[in-house]
Amino acid sequence: MYATEDALGKAEEELAVIIGNRLPKPGSSHIVHLVSLEGRYGQDKFNFQSAAEGDMIRLISLNSWRFACTEETHESFTGLARNLKPGGLLQLPLLPKGSDAQNYANAHLNQGSAPLPHAMRQGNKSISWYHGPLVPGFNTTQEFALPIRSADDLVYFNQTYRVFDVSYAAAWELGRLLVLQNNRIATKLFHWKRSEA
Repeated sequence: MYATEDALGKAEEELAVIIGNRLPKPGSSHIVHLVSLEGRYGQDKFNFQSAAEGDMIRLISLNSWRFACTEETHESFTGLARNLKPGGLLQLPLLPKGSDAQNYANAHLNQGSAPLPHAMRQGNKSISWYHGPLVPGFNTTQEFALPIRSADDLVYFNQTYRVFDVSYAAAWELGRLLVLQNNRIATKLFHWKRSEA
């Protein structure tokens, strides 16, 4: 657990990192419970409080959430690259010529954005715009509130046309993974966080 600070150096809130020791089953939906183990550990062992093997143990659920896990078929970069095929992008629905929605879609397509499938955490499916960092033209995206704590904070949702843009979220996640891949930088970042906490 660590605390964040605002621009004046005052503590804002405490954040926790949760680490699990089991991987979710691909292709299915899951529910996670964050439970309290207060009073259940002593001398590095779990205190079963005289419960026999196979007995149910009551724990307090502090929070719970649901998520879906995709199949592991093409989820690596190599797998995605090998399965690229012409016409793999989603086809946008036919929109009336000159309509606001068509103008909105054309503006994104002209700037190099692509409509891609978007799998939601709960298993729902949608489409999202995605573009690389070298976009022709001016960037008109609204500013995001700092600090950014996860890629989800950078998923842009257009209220008018009810569509997501995941370009900034993908760039943030790529940057995070590149830093974690470099052991020297990741170690320095870890020590800096500990010294600031």
